[in-house]
Amino acid sequence: MASKENLRVPAIKIEQAGTVLYITFLRADDVLNGVTAVDAWSPSNKSGYQRMPVQARFRKIARYVMGKEGSRPILPQAIVLNLRNETPRLKFTSTEDGSLGTLEIKHGQQLWEVDGQHRLGGLRVAVEENPSLGDYPVPVVITQGLSKLEEAVLFFVVNTTQKRVPTDLAHRLIEQQMTDPNLKLQIVASGRDWIPKGVRVVDAMLAKSGHAWEGKIAIPGTNNSGAVTKQVSFVSSLKPVLNSIYGSVEPEEIAELLIRYWQAIEEVYPEAIADPEEYVIQKTAGIFPLHAIAPEVLEMVRSRSGKITKDGVVEVIAELNKNLGKNYESGSDLWHRETGEAAKYGSQKGFRMLADILREHLPKSKKLQFV
Repeated sequence: MASKENLRVPAIKIEQAGTVLYITFLRADDVLNGVTAVDAWSPSNKSGYQRMPVQARFRKIARYVMGKEGSRPILPQAIVLNLRNETPRLKFTSTEDGSLGTLEIKHGQQLWEVDGQHRLGGLRVAVEENPSLGDYPVPVVITQGLSKLEEAVLFFVVNTTQKRVPTDLAHRLIEQQMTDPNLKLQIVASGRDWIPKGVRVVDAMLAKSGHAWEGKIAIPGTNNSGAVTKQVSFVSSLKPVLNSIYGSVEPEEIAELLIRYWQAIEEVYPEAIADPEEYVIQKTAGIFPLHAIAPEVLEMVRSRSGKITKDGVVEVIAELNKNLGKNYESGSDLWHRETGEAAKYGSQKGFRMLADILREHLPKSKKLQFV
């Protein structure tokens, strides 16, 4: 049961660029009593910016804190929390020099977990299993007055400059930021404006049924039991498409073109699509090279018939497959995870090499006629 008393802890008060920060600590019991909360992205909370908590990580951290992992159970890295633009404010009573004192967190005030949600979740699990750990302290930095969007930006900065983490939610965060004119300008200036469009393309694809990617892209905060690749991989693989002449097309239209593209691929390579565990065509070794050549394939189809249809794409992909068969395995065998040529290219460098092989075996385009 959550305590109804105000929480008082010793703290150091500092200021960075006009923002007040308090360096202090919380005990595991404080965390268990609901002082903090996480703003996680889910289909019902699309403005959230954190990944949905992973229970397995909670249990692993709990075992570590309880000394069951064989090492000294310390968590020295500071957790970042924020009190949003709410009243009452945090109360700080200072000593003579003004920077040392006592921080008071009033009952009912919510500190949002900007960074460190799994450490806090692990502490909760540990205390529930072993109440004697209630006094276990963890260092925290508390900011005051950041908005939800500023929290999200801080989360993005912390997790892309200090360490590498899965970036599927970072992609969605960037997509959300496009509604803010100033942040949109920063994203465009950084050359990442293709990312939010890629996220919308994925959402538009998954909103439709009857294609090779139905239920196969892992979206954060959802049941991904049938997924074969992550959203971050699929979005990243779309960069050549989104930076081509198709970059000016609406996301829903790009999604429809990609659905036709993959329906054609499925028709030419049915076994590879039917068994994604045995073939790499829907893994990174397949999606990166195939999306790299997609603009050329689509343009080839359009130049032949004036429009891009699934049957037109099938014709080009079938010719590509025939040409590949002269030098490599034919059909789905090309994509087999153990014996196929495509499986040999397992890095970004390899993806570029495989894309070049595919490109070299595309049907020859009609030469331009100059008058």
